[in-house]
Amino acid sequence: MSEEKNSEQCSTCGSLIPDEDSNVELSERKPCRICGGMSRTINVLIEDKLNLHDNFKMVAVGERKGKRQKKFEIISGSDYSKKLEKFVHKERAIDHVNDQYFEEITDYDSGKVIHRCEEPLSEHRGHGTPPKKQDEDRPVADKI
Repeated sequence: MSEEKNSEQCSTCGSLIPDEDSNVELSERKPCRICGGMSRTINVLIEDKLNLHDNFKMVAVGERKGKRQKKFEIISGSDYSKKLEKFVHKERAIDHVNDQYFEEITDYDSGKVIHRCEEPLSEHRGHGTPPKKQDEDRPVADKI
């Protein structure tokens, strides 16, 4: 939400001109009470707020079981919560080598921990977006 502030001052001496309508014709304008000048400088200040959100992801990859696979993943930063309809802070660490999963979500405004999960990665099931249905579950008309 932006905010606007206006002020008017004498262009000759710089003193503030209180409560004068800036749209008044020059012939109807009152002279500056300090120097008698008729020219005016109108100052307009418009302020607004901008919130920036960032996050980062780091993935360590290496040889595991003879294949090139993820060893460790870290995610940290802002994430939008659809449920709360605002940004929250998310910390997630997935350790594939040591079979560990950690996630903590914190409300930026209150500092309250909204969600915390720490468990073996092999037991971390049934979270997130459900998988799409297989092709055989779709009607025949959709397959054509």
